[in-house]
Amino acid sequence: MNKDVMRRIGDASAVDGLFRTIEALALRARQRRMTLLEYIRQATYPSDAETYPEGRHLFYEGKQPEAFVALMKSRHDFDPSADNPDWGYKIPAGDGHAAFTSYPFHCPADKLDCIWDIPGHPIGT
Repeated sequence: MNKDVMRRIGDASAVDGLFRTIEALALRARQRRMTLLEYIRQATYPSDAETYPEGRHLFYEGKQPEAFVALMKSRHDFDPSADNPDWGYKIPAGDGHAAFTSYPFHCPADKLDCIWDIPGHPIGT
């Protein structure tokens, strides 16, 4: 960097320290096979399990509830439809909305961080 740029940025030692910090974070991210942005997000934001230690009430919003239940059972030993009388509840049409089927479930805290972003199986809150 030239001196003019350094004057506009501020103290050269502060800038140098910032670069070293970014390089260290990038190294840690590479070691964990993550992008720098993923690593910073993970380090900055608490997990859903930390945010909701008692678990969270969610809704399955996809078109394949049976496949979702089977996937969760096989991957995470968790059945979102178990002991839930409201799973598959039919909501009648009315007030300008079409009829639909609701799939609410309580997700335990230890399963929250693995339930999001499953392709083809959207989850809502």
